[in-house]
Amino acid sequence: VIQRNRFTINGNVPVVVTSEPILIQLGDTLKKGGHQLMGVDCSFLAYSRMFQRQINWSENFVLVELDAGIANITFFEELVPTYLQYEDYNQANWKYIEKAQSVQVNFRESAEIQALEGLAETLNSVIAYYYQEISPDCELKKIYLVGGHPMLRKEVQEIFHDVSSLPVKMISAKVSETSKKKIPDRYVLAAGLAMKEV
Repeated sequence: VIQRNRFTINGNVPVVVTSEPILIQLGDTLKKGGHQLMGVDCSFLAYSRMFQRQINWSENFVLVELDAGIANITFFEELVPTYLQYEDYNQANWKYIEKAQSVQVNFRESAEIQALEGLAETLNSVIAYYYQEISPDCELKKIYLVGGHPMLRKEVQEIFHDVSSLPVKMISAKVSETSKKKIPDRYVLAAGLAMKEV
């Protein structure tokens, strides 16, 4: 049972944030014991903070962060990010053009859709690898899509839904619980990082 506003499962806290020296000592001890260490990118923590109430934390899931031709795929098992894979699926298709002190992003839509279909197939392969090599007993329930990709709301969600065997959900951040206004997707990561607790 997950308690409201607390990251606990059945009374246990699966994630502990501690000091760097203790983490180094713990890592050295685990390596001496013959265990394999894995590191993960931290942008998923900012997204998970923004979408704390939109994600079902009692389930194991995949969080896919999509931006300009790149994707970060993070697997969560019992609240813990257990595996991350970076995919440069079509970065060469994206161009940044500076006009009047602003930057415009430009890409060929047909090439991007084809690359996104390939990314969805890659995600299926990564999920199969995760089940076979990393966590055979895990049961993933959902794929959450986040990020600043301009096609995320419609085309990306449809592509992933058509290819994946798991349910796919696009999540977006509201300004407040009562407001219908949403934070633009390209600012969600920065907003999540700004919410860092002191």
